[in-house]
Amino acid sequence: MQDPPPSLASSTAAPHVAFDADAARRASLIFRQLLNGVPNGFALAIRRFSQSFGRHTPEDAIIDLAIALEATLLHGQNTELSYRIQLLGAALLRRTAKQAANALKDLYSVRSKIVHGAKTLHELKGTMTDAFVNEMRLLVAELLREYLSLLAIHKSMNGVCRALEGQVLASVSTSRHLA
Repeated sequence: MQDPPPSLASSTAAPHVAFDADAARRASLIFRQLLNGVPNGFALAIRRFSQSFGRHTPEDAIIDLAIALEATLLHGQNTELSYRIQLLGAALLRRTAKQAANALKDLYSVRSKIVHGAKTLHELKGTMTDAFVNEMRLLVAELLREYLSLLAIHKSMNGVCRALEGQVLASVSTSRHLA
């Protein structure tokens, strides 16, 4: 049997996800949450994230990753979707807010151009197509890990979203006091 073309082989390669001492503590919370079951919205997010690895086109992988974001960060929301993904995702991820918001904005923008503009990922990212898909997989993996950790604490997707919104509001309030 012949190997798949390099572009397909590299786009389906599983990204390396680090597991450090801090992650070990969170893993016990996550494991308990999994034993108790997860809400349907989070199960959808995990399923679409997993399906992104088996897609034959990078566009389908990006759509799956965006659905994973929508199923978690937009739980119960239907307005200002891109903005909410950026704010809540940045609050959740362990990197600078600007870096996280920019990466999430890029993912959601690319997803919209694919879905609504009938663009290919190669048209949007050129030779960086595979690297972009893998970078977005790592981003969504990190987001889902952190989300599940919060889900173990707050017990519901609504609770997680309220906690993230509270974190965003507190950050804005702090920024105003510092100015």
